[in-house]
Parts: sequence; structure tokens; C-alpha cells
Amino acid sequence: MNNQPNTMMVPIATFKRVCGDTEGLVQRLISSRQIVAKNGKVALVSGIRAFLDEIRAEARNSSLAAARQEAQAARAEAVELDLDMDDGRLVDDDAAQIAVANVCGAILREFHSIPARVTRDLRHRRAIETALHEAQTELAKGFTETATETRTKPHTPRKGARK
Repeated sequence: MNNQPNTMMVPIATFKRVCGDTEGLVQRLISSRQIVAKNGKVALVSGIRAFLDEIRAEARNSSLAAARQEAQAARAEAVELDLDMDDGRLVDDDAAQIAVANVCGAILREFHSIPARVTRDLRHRRAIETALHEAQTELAKGFTETATETRTKPHTPRKGARK
């Protein structure tokens, strides 16, 4: 007795519809003899198996290609950051933070001394302090927006780095 089930043969056009083949993949598989066609028909089970194997291989290869492309883009960005740092177009994070703190500290110190120099009248001094506080808030927004637009390089010392 034969335990092998009869192979169900279907026309190639029907097989293409079953697989949803719009890119000619089935024809390429037949041409490369991964799917055997006899008299314009193919075995359904083995054909589907070969078709799915090819789809999986393509998906695996495209994932690897995407990962390689992302890694290459990351390396290019790192090189670009190093070049920008060397050319002085990029400021180290630590240096940028110190510079911003120094500038903000000087501005804040000067703003705090203005109301006392302008008037001794407390009512007018409060109005001046309120106006200065609003100006400080606007200035802080400007610094924040500029900080998000300015590229900085994180401080990561490397072995053998130039000084």
C-alpha cells in the first residue's frame, strides 16, 4: 500500500492566484527548478512550500540589508560628528553646559540688581521685578529653543583621543 498521498496538481495560473504572485516570483521559481512544472501544472503542496521558503529568504535578506544600512548610517554620523568637533563647528556637551550656565548666571545676576538701582519704592520695584521675570522667562525659552537646535557631541573619552 502506498502511504504517499496523491500529489494535487494545479494549473500554473491557479497556483499564481493562490500565492497572490504579482511580481513573477512563481515564474522565477519554475525557471530555477525550485518548483517543478509538468504539462502546465505544478504540485500544490511542494509549490507552496518552495514559494514560502523564497518569501522567508527574501524577508530575512531584506532585514539584514536594513540592519547593515542602519549600521552604516550610524558610523557615518559618528564620523560626521568627529569631523564637526575637529573643525570647531560642534561643542562638547560639558563645555556647552558650562558656557550656558555662565551666561545665564551673569544675566540673572544683572537682572536681580536692576530693581534696587532703579527705585526704592517697593510698589514700583515689584512692577519692575515682574517685568524682569517675564523677560527672564522669554530669554530662557530662547536658550531652550536654541539648545535643542544646536548640535552638541556627548562627552565620551576615547582611547588614544587627541587633546
